[in-house]
Amino acid sequence: MRFSIAIVLLTSLAFLTPSKAAVETTDAKTWGNLSGTFRYDGEPPVQESFRADKDQGVFKDPIPKPWLIVDRENKGIANVVVWLYLAPKQEPPAIHASYKDQATEEVVTETRGGTIIPHITLLWTSQKLVIKNSDPVGHNRSMDLFRNTLGCDLLVPDAVYSRQLTKQESWPARMGCSIHPWESGYTLVRDNPYMAKSDPEGRLVIKNLPAGKHTFVLWHELAGFIHEAKRGEKVEKIPKGRLTVEIKAGDNDLGEFLIAPKIK
Repeated sequence: MRFSIAIVLLTSLAFLTPSKAAVETTDAKTWGNLSGTFRYDGEPPVQESFRADKDQGVFKDPIPKPWLIVDRENKGIANVVVWLYLAPKQEPPAIHASYKDQATEEVVTETRGGTIIPHITLLWTSQKLVIKNSDPVGHNRSMDLFRNTLGCDLLVPDAVYSRQLTKQESWPARMGCSIHPWESGYTLVRDNPYMAKSDPEGRLVIKNLPAGKHTFVLWHELAGFIHEAKRGEKVEKIPKGRLTVEIKAGDNDLGEFLIAPKIK
């Protein structure tokens, strides 16, 4: 399934790499927040469901397809991912002191009701990934990683595994289960905390970025990297899905991104 996407923008953005950067004090630099809202351009599609073709005695109810989730009222699109991009050999970003506690928090991904929850997991390399099975049947968890190894096979009922993924990945890695092929999700592994995904209303915020010009990557599961953006009637090309913006002290609101997907 291919998915081309058009987006309505207000400005551009900048990108990330390393968690080698030390967490700094709040007064060491000037910091700014980046926000934006992603909305569906057109009549919101009804979220489709399917029936499980295995373990049907357990998964009796229809399972919603998680690939495109649009709020029926405000047309917000969930699970658009934005993260900071750094070119090779570019200096790592300073990391605000507010991230100190988050750096060692556990990040939980769970299989429940035949669904991987959350659908998009954001993982800092300093954090521990916890993989849980809350279903009464066995699952396994695979992940299409390039620089890390998951090393997690059968998840028996109530199983809990912890894994450390220490190298950042260039884009979200697909997760799946070979026992229940309909299960899917994605994990983005980065070595700094400057990443976010849009919520069910399409809103997204990255807090406490160092002030200055940065580049960010825009990504959605069905589109991959988002290569063009529409603002009003104007369509702007976004090479490699990267946008650049000047982060100023305080709030930096990109406004609404109107996305018009065309599925072929």
